[in-house]
Amino acid sequence: MFPSSIWERVAKANRYNGITDKIGLQTMKLFFTLMLLVLTTLPSCACVETPSKRLFVVFIGGINSDPTAAQMAGTAQRGVGNSGMFQLATDLRQDGASAEYFNWNGSAAGKIKEQQAPLSKGIAEQIRKRHVDRPKDKLALVGNSWGGHTAWEVSQLLAEEPAVPVDLIVFLDPSSAGRFDKAQPENLPSNVKNAVTIATRNALGWKKWADEPRAEFVDLGDPANGFLKKRGPAYDSLFDVKAHIAAEWDPAIHKSIQSRLLKLVMSKTDKDGSQPGDG
Repeated sequence: MFPSSIWERVAKANRYNGITDKIGLQTMKLFFTLMLLVLTTLPSCACVETPSKRLFVVFIGGINSDPTAAQMAGTAQRGVGNSGMFQLATDLRQDGASAEYFNWNGSAAGKIKEQQAPLSKGIAEQIRKRHVDRPKDKLALVGNSWGGHTAWEVSQLLAEEPAVPVDLIVFLDPSSAGRFDKAQPENLPSNVKNAVTIATRNALGWKKWADEPRAEFVDLGDPANGFLKKRGPAYDSLFDVKAHIAAEWDPAIHKSIQSRLLKLVMSKTDKDGSQPGDG
């Protein structure tokens, strides 16, 4: 197991110290060999979990935001594809967290057109199954556009007994416009601990909740929040669809969301520097 040169050095050191007990040398050799065997055969579960391993995030995309084949294969360039939420989910996995992506209708990546879509109920059921196995993990939902409304519906379903706590919901430029009889909900479900709405000023998007202490509102159209740039997307426009789409891919917004998510499992001493819009 160990190179013979190592044992030669040990023997030489023993002679130098006047120790010539060959039995002791053989015992030492056997001891270190056994230790190496134990260390190399330990199961992976014996390793200490990193904090991010205790974080589970569900990303929910907007209308027509099903990721491309290249995105799902991991060959797409950054910023290229059909789903900024799928890219962000991939980035979070690289940080060590567990992340799943769904389309706004509850379907898996690449299956947005399936006829029997699982809808919000399907997403909630999968979260409940995981919660049984890992009840101490932090849970977060991130929904973009129509996916924001779906995220709210999922949290509402998780509020039913036995309730599953939702540590954070991020609504990224959420909208209920065009979703049949849907409208912006009046409040957050009781099981939601904290929420943040990061929104453009698009007239079809959600507005700030009144009298909801658990909810934070980040106005992308306010230069003070650090996202509105002179030559960037018109986040301050009332009718700019391009800005709505740009928000899903904006690297600065992604960085801010990642920071918020990872802070859920970081100790106070680990937290450093805030990102734009972190509050």
